[in-house]
Amino acid sequence: MTNLYQAPTSDLLGEVVEQPKKRWKVFFWLVLVLEMLSIFGMLSEETIDVKHLLLEAVMYSFVLLGLFGFAYHKRIFVAGFWKLVLPVVMSYDAYSFATVEGLELQEVDSMMLVLVIMVILILPLLLFQYYALFRYGFRSVFIWGDRQKPES
Repeated sequence: MTNLYQAPTSDLLGEVVEQPKKRWKVFFWLVLVLEMLSIFGMLSEETIDVKHLLLEAVMYSFVLLGLFGFAYHKRIFVAGFWKLVLPVVMSYDAYSFATVEGLELQEVDSMMLVLVIMVILILPLLLFQYYALFRYGFRSVFIWGDRQKPES
């Protein structure tokens, strides 16, 4: 006779399996191309701010590594590293927007144009980038396995 009060057993052992999504791969390649264009744009300026260029290259190297790891389900460094990278990158982006040079916003029209471009184009890209890095560092049990447990 079968024990009706015994819990069923499973062969999966609680493993979460998720296939890489094509949209995150496309997003990774889009950010890579945009970042390369940004760096080439910095290099083509009359005066090159080496400090800003190096900081941009280092920060977005980490962003691109994280996006690649998340999009292609690869373990790069450890999950804790990406938990630290996310606020650093967010702070860097806030700093870089606050210290944009070369924009002369004396007219209301030009200021509105810059605001519209930032809200419509740049902000969604940054939000998706932050979301992907958040998921990679905090919510990717299917990538990190036993190294990271989801918080209940």
